[in-house]
Amino acid sequence: MLMQSIELHDDIIFETGDKLTIETDADGIPLDDGNLVLRAAKALNEFASTGYGAKITLIKRVPACAGLGGGSGDCAAALIALNELWGLDIPLEKLMYIGASIGKDVPFCMATGAARVKGAGESSNS
Repeated sequence: MLMQSIELHDDIIFETGDKLTIETDADGIPLDDGNLVLRAAKALNEFASTGYGAKITLIKRVPACAGLGGGSGDCAAALIALNELWGLDIPLEKLMYIGASIGKDVPFCMATGAARVKGAGESSNS
């Protein structure tokens, strides 16, 4: 299959905080461990052996469950943004590894352009 990044995206605001919290303007979006952004934050903390917090605000523009990668894109954005916010300096390759543990298409969402994918969505070099 061929995947192509598009301009449609959600907006996410990341602010420092004492604990991890998430809020959203959209109905039906989980605010617990079912939320990929929150799962990404927890996975990043676990990978870095830290316990940082953040106040996360998710403004949905990509329809949920539409097959457009909205949740995976949000997860990818969270890993990149929180890596910077928390000053972790984890290389992109390792962030992609963390992202793949949450969703197979998350690493694709950290890149731009097109990719040929196979299986569960992992990129192919051919």
